Amino acid sequence: HDVARIASERLPAHLAAIPGGPLKAPAKALAEAFRLTDDDIFRALGSRVEFSGSTGVVVMLDPARRTLHVGNVGDSRAVLGRCVGGKWSAEALTDDLKPDHPEEKRRILQSGGVVLALVGEDGEDVGPARVWDSPARQKPGLAVSRSLGDGASRRLGVIAEPVVTTRRLSPEDRVLVIGTDGLWDTIESEHAVRIAGELLDSGSHGAAAKALFDAVRHEEGGMLMDDTTFVLVAL
Repeated sequence: HDVARIASERLPAHLAAIPGGPLKAPAKALAEAFRLTDDDIFRALGSRVEFSGSTGVVVMLDPARRTLHVGNVGDSRAVLGRCVGGKWSAEALTDDLKPDHPEEKRRILQSGGVVLALVGEDGEDVGPARVWDSPARQKPGLAVSRSLGDGASRRLGVIAEPVVTTRRLSPEDRVLVIGTDGLWDTIESEHAVRIAGELLDSGSHGAAAKALFDAVRHEEGGMLMDDTTFVLVAL
């Protein structure tokens, strides 16, 4: 996927190029890096970016302050796994930025967009809310309210500006799972961090990744129905 490839190359490069480093002003650095990366995507792909885009989550660790700074566009998700007394729990560090989120929907409507689900064969709404250019629901049909690329949706209020959050780490915070919706639409967050956390704690990084993929395949009947990409980080 060209958009995702460009984003994976350019976002880290833009963060690394910030004078004084991105941790000097994390929120400003993340916003600027996402903006410049979006510009790179449009410049590289031209008209091909009209109906092509990507979600994006960036997590920066400030080791001196034991703090995470998270920038997010779209519905990929960063989830923190905590272990207290041998029991794992999950804490989402990002919100899924969907078109029917109240603040997101307001911006889309003010920009002339329409937020509705797909129409099924029986005339009833099916699936998640999407962004359309008219009530006819013919295009673009994007199911997120922020993204990189997606030129046809940009004029309808879909933006590339990340939502930035900060979280100070505690000794109980043990694992970070950053993944696309193919993971989170299939597996509950607490299940994912328990699978990953128990294996990462034993040093089995490869086994942790395989176990998560296997869990998704099991829930999907032996297949991966959607993009399932994730990163595991032992803290």
